Amino acid sequence: MDEIRERIRKRFGDISPAEMAEILKIDVKKNIHMEGGSKLAFIDGSPVILIGYRVSLLQYPKCIAKEIRQYLSDHPSIMESW
Repeated sequence: MDEIRERIRKRFGDISPAEMAEILKIDVKKNIHMEGGSKLAFIDGSPVILIGYRVSLLQYPKCIAKEIRQYLSDHPSIMESW
């Protein structure tokens, strides 16, 4: 996970998790069916980060970053082009 974080910083500098999700074209949506936590799902073939409705706005960046790291570790071909 640290390797992923370092490669992102090297390529894009210090950016917020929301900006990284935008670059990777990953939508972030609040899910009324999840009470807490977050998960990465594929809806109509595109990745979406779903965040539970009770998650505080202060924890959104941490949830988004966790799911982006998971997405990039599952799809290393994305990082190979960097």
